[in-house]
Amino acid sequence: MTEPEVIHSWSAPRSLSTSLMYSFAERDDIEVVDEPLYAAFLKAKGVDCRHHIY
Repeated sequence: MTEPEVIHSWSAPRSLSTSLMYSFAERDDIEVVDEPLYAAFLKAKGVDCRHHIY
């Protein structure tokens, strides 16, 4: 088994990063994780942000 290649992509808010993320997500051989700690941060701060799943 080969070691998976990890790509980290950071960008400015409201940039093309979302379209890049969705284009990668369409591939069957890639797993996309979008801000995995952000929802937990919002919950800890008491921010009501319904589009994030806790």
